[in-house]
Amino acid sequence: MLLSLYHEMTVFCVNKSMNEGMTLDVNLLDFDGYKPFEFISMDGYDKNDVNSFENPFVKPHNNPLPEFDDKTLTAQIKPFSWNVIRLKKMWFYLKTKEMPKTAFLIKYNSGNANEICVARIVTIIYF
Repeated sequence: MLLSLYHEMTVFCVNKSMNEGMTLDVNLLDFDGYKPFEFISMDGYDKNDVNSFENPFVKPHNNPLPEFDDKTLTAQIKPFSWNVIRLKKMWFYLKTKEMPKTAFLIKYNSGNANEICVARIVTIIYF
């Protein structure tokens, strides 16, 4: 069983240009340990496209993760798009067969059934 606690940060970016893409550079100097884990965008549609109950045409989709070195995240943003980049930082990680007695559960859905997030009541250790 994996016991872990995450801290998340989200970057939102909207490109209102109808014709020009852009490069988004995010400086993470003050955010040590954060790494991208999801990049969602809504792009490639005409400004007059609409959804209906029968045809939910306009919707977000997942993209490959943006380029990332230790301090800078670089994403290619498409024209006329809405973008979300999610980053997370692991605070506490413990591999064990039993949950510590001095812990409480924090609800977190990572999509992994074997992962449970906990934090010790007395201290949270930063790595």
